[in-house]
Amino acid sequence: YQRRVHGDDDYIITHIDLLVKMCFLAADSPMENDTLRRHGLLALQYLLKLFKDTPDPAYQSSQIEGEPCVYLLSLYEAQFNSALRQCSSNECSVYTISSACELMIYYANSNLLTTNAAITLLPKFTAHLQTLLKRNWENCGEIAMVESRFSLLVCMANIYTHHKTQPQNEISKVIIEHLDSQINVLFRYWVMGIQDYVLAIAFTSNDDYQKKKKKKKKKKKT
Repeated sequence: YQRRVHGDDDYIITHIDLLVKMCFLAADSPMENDTLRRHGLLALQYLLKLFKDTPDPAYQSSQIEGEPCVYLLSLYEAQFNSALRQCSSNECSVYTISSACELMIYYANSNLLTTNAAITLLPKFTAHLQTLLKRNWENCGEIAMVESRFSLLVCMANIYTHHKTQPQNEISKVIIEHLDSQINVLFRYWVMGIQDYVLAIAFTSNDDYQKKKKKKKKKKKT
């Protein structure tokens, strides 16, 4: 985890606090800054990939054998949880929600997720599916709307599969119990999502076909 920033003795790990702060501020920016929000989520996801298994150096030297490891990014649990809550709300764009789903997959399948965070975040993501089915999206196409639903479904499926196949601990039990209770609803959403996707593709393809026909007619006239 000692990744050099330059050729000297400056390491990225010494800048984690600043990096997490900058990423979180971007992800937590106002709704109007949709692109900045998505980049903030992407940056948090990248930090998670790099340092999710990195122990905290402050505890590593004094850690007693047999005690659970204290991970470096676990110090920033509040920032990750807050970013995921803010960027999966009903007011967010479909693109922000998709980015939040990608981050949620890495976060929920890492050693950083706590029981309290699982209890808070998972119901929020599963309940959001129902909102997506009823909501009329503005400034986005049918394909983007369907893809956002799939992002949530893939997120839940990925988390469920990961924890179902891993040795069971307290967090895994909470996740599996919650998703087992929602399995029929999630299955129904998968079927509806596939139907919507086929219809959206067919509508888009037909629309493109009609546009091409009109262009050909114009060319013939000229």
